[in-house]
Amino acid sequence: MNFALKHPALLALMFEAKYRPGAPRELIEATERAFSHTPAAFAEAQAKGEVVPGDPARMALPISAALLGLISISTNGKIKGIPLDQWVGEIIERMILGFRPR
Repeated sequence: MNFALKHPALLALMFEAKYRPGAPRELIEATERAFSHTPAAFAEAQAKGEVVPGDPARMALPISAALLGLISISTNGKIKGIPLDQWVGEIIERMILGFRPR
């Protein structure tokens, strides 16, 4: 999170450049490693029965998108006086509640 706030242009380059024709394999692999933690967390939670079945990568997409969006609108680490770290925790918690088995 701190990296993204300190280097938003580099984050955008990492995220978008992998889709360009002829993108270097090293860039694609680095981007995949950087964004692999959330799907892994979903897979682990599925194994424990804490999250509904499904493709962990697809389930992780809304959380990743929400976090990237939050970073892109945060210019000083705070939104409406609430620290960014607190927003991140709240977003993840609320989204995870929506993925729980019913």
